[in-house]
Amino acid sequence: MPSTCPEAEEIGNKPPVGMVTNCSNRMLSTTPMVFWDSVYRDVAKDYPDIKTDGAFIDAITMWLVRTPHYFDVIVASNLFGDIITDLALLIIAGGHGFCLPGKNVNPEKIYPSCSSQSMALRPSYEGKDRHPVASVESVRMMLEQFGRG
Repeated sequence: MPSTCPEAEEIGNKPPVGMVTNCSNRMLSTTPMVFWDSVYRDVAKDYPDIKTDGAFIDAITMWLVRTPHYFDVIVASNLFGDIITDLALLIIAGGHGFCLPGKNVNPEKIYPSCSSQSMALRPSYEGKDRHPVASVESVRMMLEQFGRG
């Protein structure tokens, strides 16, 4: 997968609005990543007006540190997404407590949906100047789903 992220000097501070970057790594797990990449390409064909890009997880993490403003949307598996969001939260927001409310929605309503924060507020953080913004936002999303938000 050729990667196209230029260096910071080349892109300046102008973000590529509407670009979707595929995060992959065929060397780590061959069969699942080949399938992941093929699905990404197939879905991208249905949206020709959206710019696409792709890179391996190690390159994306490096570029997030060097040129975070290059990325608009990154599509990643759960494993790679966890790595990317942890890194991005430290770089952009200062940690988990400020961001990363989560909502796993089952659109068919067969299984329950879940709102949660990612390590935003834990008992071990009590009194240690951690910020529970993600916890509060997760509760808001849950109440909204129940029609009370």
